[in-house]
Amino acid sequence: MKYLINKTNNYVQGVRKEPLDFSISGLYIIDVEDKLPIKLPDTPIVTSSILESNKIDAYHRLLPHLPNDLVGEYNTTTVGIDSAQSNGISVGIQKTIVIYPGGTFLTNALAFSSTSLIYAHWSGFLLGIRYSDYLNPHPNEILYSYNENTSLFEEFNPLNFLVEIRDAANTMTLLALNPDQEIPFIFGGPSIRIRITNTTLLPYHLSDWILLSN
Repeated sequence: MKYLINKTNNYVQGVRKEPLDFSISGLYIIDVEDKLPIKLPDTPIVTSSILESNKIDAYHRLLPHLPNDLVGEYNTTTVGIDSAQSNGISVGIQKTIVIYPGGTFLTNALAFSSTSLIYAHWSGFLLGIRYSDYLNPHPNEILYSYNENTSLFEEFNPLNFLVEIRDAANTMTLLALNPDQEIPFIFGGPSIRIRITNTTLLPYHLSDWILLSN
């Protein structure tokens, strides 16, 4: 599901399934997997922070044996981006991260103790711009998951991103992750990094992503 958030006040304005075949100008999107048992409070005003908190709780209800959420879009600011070793990315407000073709997004080192099982989920989207008035230099339609090359709305394929666990020095890949799968992983620590590479020829926004462990 796609939750529409008002950029001005961060209130949840609505929820829709793809395709979002309308302009999202003035909005940003928070992705929530359909399988997550998420329930928002019964109140007329729900903020993006409430939604994010409920989303994380829903992951823990879905996967109670994986209680540790190591990293995700909700704490990118806390974890930090290694800007020196990332390349081909743009970072903006409201957790916007664009990874250009061949670009890599690398986190700072994350504290990590020995574990035996991890789970990763990630998603992304294209942001299309369409002009209906060619005399106006400003776009009047901003379209979610819209491919300007094909003029079609497209759902994200998680294989568009290569997601890896790297060692703290970023010299080797410890594990290439599979989306939405629990994977055995034994590593003594004390820290790891997450690297995400765009393997396509299009600039994708990184949106919904999380790494859980036991």
